[in-house]
Amino acid sequence: MDALVERRFGRFVIQPERRQLLIDGQPVKIGARAFDILIALVERRHRVATKDELLDLVWLGNAIEESNLAVHIAALRKLLGAGAIVTIPGRGYQFAVPFDHVKIGTKMPASERWEPPRLSMVVLPFANIGGDPQQEHFVDGVTESLTTDLSRISGAFVIGRSTAFTYKGKTANVKRIGRELNVRSVLEGSVQRSGDRMRVNVQPCLSGCVTKA
Repeated sequence: MDALVERRFGRFVIQPERRQLLIDGQPVKIGARAFDILIALVERRHRVATKDELLDLVWLGNAIEESNLAVHIAALRKLLGAGAIVTIPGRGYQFAVPFDHVKIGTKMPASERWEPPRLSMVVLPFANIGGDPQQEHFVDGVTESLTTDLSRISGAFVIGRSTAFTYKGKTANVKRIGRELNVRSVLEGSVQRSGDRMRVNVQPCLSGCVTKA
């Protein structure tokens, strides 16, 4: 990452030259290793960063238990939200949040933009048809199960639950959401449950969801 370039995404700003992470304009405490991991993931956001690659970059080839990496990833997720860093089973991690712009008050140049992976998607929280509050937890579970199952597809990039659920209860503009999350597919749907019977409707918005700005 260019030492003079700061990156903004949502409430967060990364300032590499100061080795700072800002939340709502205020610096937050972040360990040196965690910050280095964050920088490495941001620089490789267009692809998966393998665990061995991150260990080599951050610990400079020293023999370190993989659990150390997992601890720092967990700390970053606590700060940024669980969906900010996606675990790619058997491979590594990928930074999953698109940047708003490179420097405050400027737009991200074309050279900084990246095409979303072909199999990139988000599952929006399903609507609870009927509005029975006792069914709300069940409906959310259907959404989470579908998200988990899709994330197991080889080569798939699926936005995490915590990010997807920020859209819960909001009127969905799937094309806007696709652009915000930089994914090619947005899945929305509904669940209607009556006794032992359940009806699930799924409506996908495919590659047309993401258009270039």
